[in-house]
This record gives sequence, structure tokens and C-alpha cells, in this order.
Amino acid sequence: MRNQSLKHQLGAATILMSILVGFSITAMGLAVMFNVQNAQDKQLTAQAQVNAQSIAWAGSEAFRQVLAALPNDELNKLDKNSKFIAAENAANKINPVIVDVKPVAANGAVKAHKEITVDLVATDSAAQVGTALRVVYSVFDAAAPPKPEPLTRSTYNYNLDAEGTLSHEGGEGEALAVNGNFNITSSVKGLSSVFATGNVKIEVNNILLKDVFANGTVTVRSNGNIADSLVGLEGVNIEQGFAGKVFSNKYVLYKTSNPKSSQSAAVRAISPVVNSVESAGYVELSNDGNVTVSTTRSNEYTNIKNGCADNADCFTKLEARGELTMPPNNVVEAFSLVKISCSGGGQPTSKAQAPILSNCDLNTTPNKFSKTTPVIAEVPKRSKRDLEPLPIDVWDQEEHANYVVRFDTTFNTSLIKVKSVASANTKMSLPDGEYGLIMKGTVGYLCPKSSISLSASKVAECSVATVNVVCSDGCWKVTSVDRILTADASGVKDSASPKTNSYEIGGYVAPGVFLFDGNISLKSEGKTRLSAAALLAAGYIKTDMQDSQALALNFAGETGGVVKDAAGKAISTLPGACSSLAGGAVNLIPANFCLPKFNPNAANNLGNVALMAGGQTRTVETKEALYKTTDTESTKTEEKAGQLGRITQTITKVIPDPANNNTFTEVTVKQPYYGGDIRLSAQNVVFGSILAGNLFRAEGQTKIYGYVVSSASALLRASGAGGGTVYNAGGLQLTVNGLTAETTLDHSVTHGEYQGGVLPGTRNPTIDPIPITGDRVQLLRARYF
Repeated sequence: MRNQSLKHQLGAATILMSILVGFSITAMGLAVMFNVQNAQDKQLTAQAQVNAQSIAWAGSEAFRQVLAALPNDELNKLDKNSKFIAAENAANKINPVIVDVKPVAANGAVKAHKEITVDLVATDSAAQVGTALRVVYSVFDAAAPPKPEPLTRSTYNYNLDAEGTLSHEGGEGEALAVNGNFNITSSVKGLSSVFATGNVKIEVNNILLKDVFANGTVTVRSNGNIADSLVGLEGVNIEQGFAGKVFSNKYVLYKTSNPKSSQSAAVRAISPVVNSVESAGYVELSNDGNVTVSTTRSNEYTNIKNGCADNADCFTKLEARGELTMPPNNVVEAFSLVKISCSGGGQPTSKAQAPILSNCDLNTTPNKFSKTTPVIAEVPKRSKRDLEPLPIDVWDQEEHANYVVRFDTTFNTSLIKVKSVASANTKMSLPDGEYGLIMKGTVGYLCPKSSISLSASKVAECSVATVNVVCSDGCWKVTSVDRILTADASGVKDSASPKTNSYEIGGYVAPGVFLFDGNISLKSEGKTRLSAAALLAAGYIKTDMQDSQALALNFAGETGGVVKDAAGKAISTLPGACSSLAGGAVNLIPANFCLPKFNPNAANNLGNVALMAGGQTRTVETKEALYKTTDTESTKTEEKAGQLGRITQTITKVIPDPANNNTFTEVTVKQPYYGGDIRLSAQNVVFGSILAGNLFRAEGQTKIYGYVVSSASALLRASGAGGGTVYNAGGLQLTVNGLTAETTLDHSVTHGEYQGGVLPGTRNPTIDPIPITGDRVQLLRARYF
């Protein structure tokens, strides 16, 4: 064994120690590096997980909106394992799968609904990390939007006054709708239902309606009678009259009365029982008639001012969430959440219950009164109903007209743009184009516009043709009249166009759709002349003299014939829409209606229209430019207020056509609405629909076999020079719709292929779009799995 010195041993130990320390530092470094990398991996994983979860939650909201947008019938088709297309982008994917659908019954204030359980798997493809979210939604049935009232046979888009004698014929269900206030001061027969977005006043004796609904107040005087239901959302004031059921969101003031002996048998036959009086506000009721009131409910106070002498139990049940004041001896049951105050002596037949009883007879039979708080349900408020105006603009129908008539001062005659017209005899089509009206005696011929400016011989050739007689018996006369804008005493004229043309139609016109650029006056001059024609006026329409008549193409039908009333009595003999007139002199027919067979839906359903008035004249200019990639399809509408606030519209449409390297810009300028008043005076008979773009008024003896609609398009309310209201631009200075003198609206008579509810621009009331709303779909609970 060889011994080494201590000095050599110390050197080796130092070296060994250095190596060990180095290894230790290296190990520590590696450990730190590993821990840092591990922490980074954990952080990256956590971040990716958060990102995937965020994607899943975003998907849950997106899917909720998908459910909210589905109509009820589509929701009902959902079942387990229903799959939806994945929502994808470059970084992630969401796959929703329905795993459960179950109905949940109503419970207290929670309505019946469905619970839909959905699994949403979201992945972050970059980090290869995913998450799964299970979500439970509560889905309630979609609340349909408030329905606009369907187009009734009598629809007036502004205030209506019924004066004189108004008769509706057509059986049960005859209805009248007013977008505004309705005042009845006349004898009304045959009318069943009334709806108004404003107020209703009934101030006539011997009237019997089935139901009345008003968004505003309803006032009944002079023993008016509503057999079934009366609703005035803003209030009900029955000062003298009867209604079987009464409702208001605010108040009911009801003074009952019995039908009088002077009233009709139908009125006297009403059972004197008021089924219910309900108010989300208060009720004040005075039983001056010998009637029984079954149920009275209010959310506020109820005040029974007096009972009824002949009927001890004339109030069956009274409920008030506020204070109740009553004559107890006329009451069967009474309940109040606040207080019952007894007026007069006696006790209820059955019971009365309230936390406070005042001035009540508690000693005679104590068990009939109870100082406890009853359970009284709140009277729910009802929603307002809407009445959507029917757009009425004759210029929207220009392309559908067979004849567009304008008076030309250069040629001193009417120029007529002709479209889809043929000979009644040969069925050969007349070339579309512009013609001039050439008169020879009392007969009007169509002469090509180019021939009018040529020699007299060319015009003579037109007037001997046998296939181009458009009217006879004097056709029409054209006069220039002032274009009045307002009903103000100052008679403000349109400064931009102070004059307009008025076409006085006294003769026969060819069957078809006529659009006159101006006003129409129907003047029969003592003779009965009837043509199957839709008469459209850019201004107003009025009737003068007697025996004025109008006939819709569809009402006439292809061959016309005898039209009879409901009892089978002949009313009139109608000419056909596809027949020559005036002994064969007027020999043109509308080819779009008549060839190859009768088509009642031709010309945008204008075959149902007898009279139509009002519109916005327009000019259209189209510009063409080279297509640019930045060009997009768009429509822009600008409005500018002019004289008396009347609106001019400029509509700019950009239509790119990249396939042909073009972009078209179409600029349409619509002038302020003018015309639209229709006034029928003296004796008038109209077969078909009347569409007044502004206001309608019937005077004299008027019979209408068809729909009546006014849209109040031109009506503008502004301050006049002397204050008050100014009514603009209707043409005849009418201030309100009116049914006066002797007006009969008869819907019991049908003929041809007339369909009153099918009119240009009418909506389809059977289509109810479901609104997209998130309120009906709620996220109930969610968890990761």
C-alpha cells in the first residue's frame, strides 16, 4: 500500500467538490428550465381551454338566437339528436346537438314551455384543445305581433261621420273599420261590428250593434244598444244605453237603461242582462234600468251609485281590488282587497268580504260579512289593435292600365297611351303605343300620334276605321280647373302647378282600365250609360247630375247579364267586360282580361276596382356607367318638405350588372301626393270597389255593391292662417269621411268574378310573421361535461 500525503488528498477533494457543485448547478438549471416549460405548457393549455370555453359560450348565445328566430311549428319539429350545420372559421368549430326536448307544464306565473337540452362541443384547432358545454334553454311559444285588422268591406283611414240613413246589407257580420274617430248620429241598419283606432260616439236611438271596439273612448247616448261586447281601452261612457259586456283599461262609467217601446223589436228583444263589466282601472255604475249585472271587476275602486228597485239581486258578483261602495241589499256577493262601504241598509244575499267594512249592517246576520282579505285576480289589460292603411296610388298602376289619358295643349286633344287592347270583333290586337283622340260627331277614334301632326287626310282615315272606336256619346270633355291644396278659407293653390285637367265623362268608354291624368267628373246628363271599366284619376273623382254609374270589370264578368239582389229581384242589366258597347260602335276590349279567355286577375287585380283616385306623379331617369368592383346594389330614399310641408321623395337605386360590365343608377322623383277625394252626390250606383286615396263622402241616394276604402294619403294637418286645422291636397276640400243622406252598402249581391278583398296593394292577412326576439328563449342552466 502506498501512502499519499495529505496535500495530494486535499487537491482531489477540491476537484471532486467542484464537479459535484457543477452537477448540482446543472441539475438545478435543468429543473428550473423544466418547471418553466411545464408552467408555460400549463398556461398555454389553460389559455386554449379558456378560448375553447369562450367559443362554446358564444355558440350558446348564437344557438339561443337561432331558437328565438324559429316559428312555433318549426320548434315543434325539434327532437333528440337534431343536428345543425357547424359554425366554422379557420380556428374553431362548434357542433350543437339536441339531446333532449321535454314539455314543462305551467306553474303559477310561469307559462307552459319547452326545455331543450343542447350539447355544444367547441374546439381550438390550433392548440388541439376542446370543451363540451351542456346548455338547457327554456323556450316559450313565440308571441305573434299585433295583427293588423283585415281589410273590411268598409275601411276608412281617418275620421268618419255617419249621418242620415246608413244601410248595410249582406247578412250577419257586416263590419266597419275606422283608423280614427267614428261618430254615429244617423239611422244605421244592418251593421254588426265597429272597430276604431280612435274614439267612438253613438248618439242615435234605435241602433243595435253586435260589438264595438275602440283603442280610445266609447261614448253611448240616446239609448244606443250593443248586444254583445263594448270595449273602449281609454274609457267607456254609457250615459244612456245598453251593452252586454263592457271592458276598459282605464275606467267604465255605466248608466244602464232598458230598451224603449219606441225602439225596434230587435232592440226590445235584447235580454236585459249585463254579463260583465270589467276595468283595469275603476268602475262607476248606476243601474237605472231594470237589468241584472252578473259580474263587475275592477283593479281600482268600484262605486255602485244606486241599485234597482224591482230586482233585489241585480248585482250578482262584485270584485274590486280597491275600495268597493255598494247597496248591499241589491248584491249577492261582494269582495274588496281594501274596503267595502255600504250605502243604504240591508245585507248581501250571500256574503261580503273585505279587511275593512264601513257603514254595513253587521248585527242582523253577522256571518254574511267577513273582515278578511279575499283573493281577487287582477283584471289584465288588453292591447291596442292596429289598422294598416291600404296604399292607394294610381301611378303605381300605370303600367297595368289599358289607356293612360293626358290632355295635350299642342294637339288640343287627349293623347292616350294604349296597352293590351284588341278588337271586340276580330280579336286582333291594336299595336301598343300613343294615340290621339279624334272626335267625329259624338264618336271618339284612336289615331296614331304621328298621324295627328300630318295632313287632314291622315286624320280622316283614322276616323273612318272600324276597329279603333274608344268611346261614344260624347266621350269626355276636358276643362282646366284650379288645383286647390287645402280646405282653408284662403284656398291655397299649388304654386308649382296651379291648374289641372278635369275629364267630364258623359258617354260610353271602351271596357278596360282607364287612368286619367287629372280629375274625373261623372256626368250622365240624365241618361244611363254604363261601361265595364276601372276609372282611375290622378286627382279627385266626383259625380254630378243623376244616375251616375260605375262598373268594375270583374263585377261585369266576361259577358255581363242581369244582376239580381238577394231576393232574386233584377237590379240592373250589365254590359260585359269583353263585349262591344253602344250598339257595336265602341269596339275595343282589354286583351289582358279577355284573351284567350277571361282573366279576373289581370292588370294587378284592377278588375275589382270601379273608382280609384289619388297618387304621386313621378319622373324616372336612368344613368349607365362602367361597372366597378366597389359598386353594390342599394336603394336610398330622400324626402324634402315643400309648400305646406308636402313631401317630395327622391328614390335612388344602384343596380350593378358585372356580367355586362355596367352599373345602372335609377333616380325616381315622386311629387307630393295629390287628389284622392271621392264624392258621390245625387243618385249613384257603383258595382265594384271604391278606393279613395284621401277621403270618401257619399251624398244623395248612393248604392254601392262592393268595398269602400279610403287611405287619407294626402291628408296633412297643419296650422292655417286663422289657426286650426288645414286639410291638404285631396282635391275636393273634404275634411272628414262621410256617409250621409241615404247610403246603402250592399254586399249581398254578387256577380261575375268580383272579389272585393282582392285589391291592388292589399296584404295577405293570413300571413303573420313571427318576430325575432330573444325574450322567448332563456338560458336556464349550463355545465361543462
